[in-house]
Amino acid sequence: MIVQQDFLRLLSQAYNEVRKMIKDFDDLPIKAQLVLIDMTFNLGLGGLLKFENMLDAIECRDWEKASEELLDSRYAIQTKRRARLNAAFLLSCSEV
Repeated sequence: MIVQQDFLRLLSQAYNEVRKMIKDFDDLPIKAQLVLIDMTFNLGLGGLLKFENMLDAIECRDWEKASEELLDSRYAIQTKRRARLNAAFLLSCSEV
């Protein structure tokens, strides 16, 4: 039970941090929000903010570019499956 509480606390913290830092976060497609929360949870807000080109593409709603930028990173090499899933989520935002 303690582990679950810690997980929920950390997830909530990641959500609150990214929501404060990303312009118009609440207006983004839900899958883009999920990617940003996931990356903040796993990399920390500082780690997410290093993805400047991806974040710029998200702000411009250029989902293809955002997906490409995510995949063009050490993160993608280190977390192959997770990065591919997150990139696919970003790419699917263009269908909304």
